[in-house]
Parts: sequence; C-alpha cells; structure tokens
Amino acid sequence: MLQGILTCGYIALLSSFGERMAARLRCQLFAAVIVQDIAFFDAHKTGEIVNRHATATSFALAHACFILCYTD
Repeated sequence: MLQGILTCGYIALLSSFGERMAARLRCQLFAAVIVQDIAFFDAHKTGEIVNRHATATSFALAHACFILCYTD
C-alpha cells in the first residue's frame, strides 16, 4: 500500500516537473521567435515555425520524462 502511494507521488512530481520544463521551453522559444525581423517571417512559413515549435517542446518533454522515469 505504501509503495503505491509513493509511486503515485513520484509520478505526480515527474509530471509537474515535466510540464514546468515544457512551459519554460515554450516561453523561451516564443521569445526567440517574436524578436526576429520581418525578413525571417517572409522566408519561413508561419505553419512551419509553429510546427517546429510544438515538435521541439514535445520531443524535449518526452526525452526528459524518459530519462527521469528510467534512471530510477
């Protein structure tokens, strides 16, 4: 019973950490994109920028969770 409670707490902490990390990464990426010159947006499609932004944060979150879960 105790092991189940501790495992639940562990997973909740990992989830919270992962979500905070992903949110911080999204903010940093958005800040880097928003300061670009107009020429940057002329050369790159908006959909491509959004797709790369989402993919990068999802990949980073999945990778971090994998490392944290399997280095137990």
